[in-house]
Amino acid sequence: MKNNDLVIVISGASTGIGYAIATESTTDGNRVYAGARKEKDIERLSQHQNITGIKLDITCPEQISEAVKYIEKKEGHIDVLINNAGVTGWGAFIDRDMDYFRKVLEINYFGSALCYLH
Repeated sequence: MKNNDLVIVISGASTGIGYAIATESTTDGNRVYAGARKEKDIERLSQHQNITGIKLDITCPEQISEAVKYIEKKEGHIDVLINNAGVTGWGAFIDRDMDYFRKVLEINYFGSALCYLH
């Protein structure tokens, strides 16, 4: 089933799976708003047809609100939200401190929840 003319927002779209989802999502004429934290990534994403790179750090409620307001002003609505932003780590569990686990929860859990709440 093809869905044309969807407005799709993707967090964590600067590299990897998020980038692939962003570029593939435009093939049916959908408009993609691809979130990234770094300006160079936002510019690179915006070079693709039907992709608008937006500043989006999911741990920053103000950035989420600004992004939603911008998209809704431009498009009138958002059809799809893909929460792709997240962090992971390598190594033994025992080698991690509590600050690491707090950071993972802040980004992977609370950041995604913030996106849905806005």
